[in-house]
Amino acid sequence: MASESEQAWLFAAKVGEAAQLQQLLAAEPHLLAFAGAGTPDQVIGNTATHWAASKGHVAALEVLLRAGADVHARNNGDSTPLHCAALSNQLDCAAVLLQHGADAALQDEFGDSPLSLAQRADGRDALVALLLGKRSSAAAAPSPSAAECRQRGNEAFKAERCEEANPNPNPYPNPNPKPNPDPDPSPSPSPNPNPNPNPKPKPKPDQV
Repeated sequence: MASESEQAWLFAAKVGEAAQLQQLLAAEPHLLAFAGAGTPDQVIGNTATHWAASKGHVAALEVLLRAGADVHARNNGDSTPLHCAALSNQLDCAAVLLQHGADAALQDEFGDSPLSLAQRADGRDALVALLLGKRSSAAAAPSPSAAECRQRGNEAFKAERCEEANPNPNPYPNPNPKPNPDPDPSPSPSPNPNPNPNPKPKPKPDQV
């Protein structure tokens, strides 16, 4: 059987009593991880963070997260508080959870992520856009370093994220390079293809 303070803790999260959450937490810090054991809510296994996110209580959610509540806490169905916010279309609470590092790609026991839950429901375009934006940001590839660009070859240097194609350019280029000399346009005469192997001697002049 749950204690009175434990029952009051979950109730405060459900109705958004941020001040009461702070008061209870100051007296019993272990309540932050309490998931309803000994109460009718133990079947679900929601923490106070799950309940606040599900009910749309932004102030209560901020109190819990600032106190160190696990933004990726799992209930008995492996759902996180962000799953609860997405399922209930609580846009503001989803934004708060994302600001505190919630992962929009985590899946519950049925393989659903907060994003897939939002996409399947009607009228949740803003929530889908919020979750897509966070996922795209988290998945963005880092820019390659100059060393990585050099390893990828000359073609990689042409990419927009690589600033230098030649890491060591010649700082003193020749401003007046000499042109290559033009070859002689006139062909050299061909040798006699059929030389006479037995040339006749020249006749001697008559002797007097």
